[in-house]
Amino acid sequence: MSSLDAAISTNQFFKLGALLKEAKGLEDFVMNSQLFIKHSVAKNWKDTLAVVEGTIEMSAALVTKELREEYDRLLERTASKLKQQKDRILEEKIRIETELSIKKTKIKEVKDEFKEQKKSHMQNLKKQKEGYERIIQDEIEQSKKILMTELSIKDTKIRKLKDKLKRQKNSRLQNLAEEEGYKEKIQDLKNTKEEIEKSKKILIDKAHEKDLQIAELKKKIKSKSDELKGSHENIKQLKQKVNANIKKENDLRSRIAELESQLNSQKEQLEEHHRARIAELESKLNSEKEHHNDRLRILRADYEAKLEESREENKKDQLEKLDIFNNCYKIKNDAINELEAKVSDITNDLAKERAEHQTLSIIHNYKPNTEANLCRSSQCETKYFERTRCRECKIKERFPKNLEDKQNFFEQEFMNAKSLYKDQIDDKEKCLQKEIAKLKEKVEIIKAIKNAQNYEIINKEKQIKSTQKKLGLTLKENKLLEQQLFPLTTYTPKDFAAFCRSIDQHFLKVFYGWSGDIDYKEGRTSLDLNLDRTTNLELIKRARKRIPDIEHFSISSIEAKYSQNISKFLPNCFPNKVQTFKLCSNLISDVISMDHYIEVLLAIAPRVQKELRISKFSIYQLNLVSLLLNFKHVECFQLFECEIDLHFIPNLQEALRDTQIKRLDLCYKSNLEDNIPYFERLIKGFAKSEDFRESFQEITVGNLQLTEEEVSSILEENGFEKVKVQFC
Repeated sequence: MSSLDAAISTNQFFKLGALLKEAKGLEDFVMNSQLFIKHSVAKNWKDTLAVVEGTIEMSAALVTKELREEYDRLLERTASKLKQQKDRILEEKIRIETELSIKKTKIKEVKDEFKEQKKSHMQNLKKQKEGYERIIQDEIEQSKKILMTELSIKDTKIRKLKDKLKRQKNSRLQNLAEEEGYKEKIQDLKNTKEEIEKSKKILIDKAHEKDLQIAELKKKIKSKSDELKGSHENIKQLKQKVNANIKKENDLRSRIAELESQLNSQKEQLEEHHRARIAELESKLNSEKEHHNDRLRILRADYEAKLEESREENKKDQLEKLDIFNNCYKIKNDAINELEAKVSDITNDLAKERAEHQTLSIIHNYKPNTEANLCRSSQCETKYFERTRCRECKIKERFPKNLEDKQNFFEQEFMNAKSLYKDQIDDKEKCLQKEIAKLKEKVEIIKAIKNAQNYEIINKEKQIKSTQKKLGLTLKENKLLEQQLFPLTTYTPKDFAAFCRSIDQHFLKVFYGWSGDIDYKEGRTSLDLNLDRTTNLELIKRARKRIPDIEHFSISSIEAKYSQNISKFLPNCFPNKVQTFKLCSNLISDVISMDHYIEVLLAIAPRVQKELRISKFSIYQLNLVSLLLNFKHVECFQLFECEIDLHFIPNLQEALRDTQIKRLDLCYKSNLEDNIPYFERLIKGFAKSEDFRESFQEITVGNLQLTEEEVSSILEENGFEKVKVQFC
């Protein structure tokens, strides 16, 4: 050990440690004691001082971290409390607002009901008034007319009688002696007068009765007006209740405002408390920083005194470092020599490549009789096709001496060697591009042929005729051209059986009829495609021609992911005539939306003859109407385990015009309460069409919370009295 090592003994070191322990958060200094000893052994006091300063700064940082952590904890606690209070207040606010909204809605409903009642009552009263007034006026006018006519008739009779009496008086006064029955005639005249007076009294009594009836009607009108006044009083009471509820709302709002003000005051108090706490912590931090700075000043003064003693020893360290540098320089030179040896090996390899390249150049471009092929260098006797100098002479002239230049040189030479073979690679790429272009042209031709298959037969015939006219082909050649461009639109039975075998000769299970034979024959009349089997999926993907006519056709185990394949398969490959068609999805928990398949079903509709069955689909109102409109020619329309949503009564009068539906199967998916109103709306929609009433004979219902009597009563109310009811 040196003298400086002896000066710094272990006792002094532990004294320094004890002094630094007195400060809070300086435990890391003791943990870093080994570093301090290493730096002291290395005889570099600047490094040791830096370590001590770093430890002190770390200790101060630790103290600040602890204080910050305490501050963060306090903030988190207060924030959590504030959040809890906020949540409670918000819950109360939400609850109060919900109650207010409920009350408002109730008040609005009550107001609307009273307004409607008032309007209806006033309208009824007006109508009654107008009716009574019209009746009274009509009766009065009729009675007046009758009385006037009777009075006019009787006045005319009285006048005539008076004239007769006067005439008779004059004539009979003259002939009193001549006539004997004069007194009897006078009595007859008196009797006629009495009858006239009685008729007048009867008419007066009738007019009096009419006046009494008019008075009774006026009393009734007054009673109705009194009832209206009572309803006005009820409306006033309701208005008072509404005003009371509005007052309650205002009280609740004031309560909410008070709670918000209390919250704000609590927030301000907490913020003031936190500010005071932060000020206290900052004062503590400043005091501890001053204490640490004083300690650092003392330590710096001690170390500056010892630095002067350590300078001489630092000179020795520098000499040792120079020795180490010289050793490293020697190692570097050895590595350079090794690299030069490697460079020589690389030059030999390049010479070999040059010889091979030279032989190739001699085969293609060497001319032995010309002097231009000789190398122009005085020392070289090689022949080269560049007509200037050989490659080796060029390399010798351009070969660098430094190691870095050598590496760059060899990289450039390697790239030049690559460029020699670049032409061959480019030629191959061009050939490949030409082949790719040819393949693309073939693909475009195939696509054009496939697109041509979807055109109508008229366009196909026009194209065939145009090609025949241009080429001038024979009949056989024309038929071959037609088969190449436009294949048959339908499979023959043998072709279809061969097509099925080509997909999977051993494991395909496509059943025609119930025997299970793969071969298609005239006796086989049904086809069932279960999409759980990969063979059936491949059949749907590959088939591009129309299936021959069969009686029964079904597709089961449908999912939403098969919609694209089915939308391509059905329009192109569906038979021309099918008696029954079934579309089923075997999902247990969920149903598929009909939106994926509605367009395909509408395109197939005229090919289905008697029966349509759809199972496990969700059908909305528009889809249901479109299905009924396009499949109204079918005798049996089945919806099995489907979700049918009807939010209002559909108008099926035009959709079911000239319909032939005799049987309807409605088996809902599950026992839901909404199924009953949906069923009633559907029956009311069916009842609007007279053609459906005539053709409809039988219905089967399932998953409805109704008995047979209730279902039959619903049908009888809508005019379906002769329809048979069954349950599935």
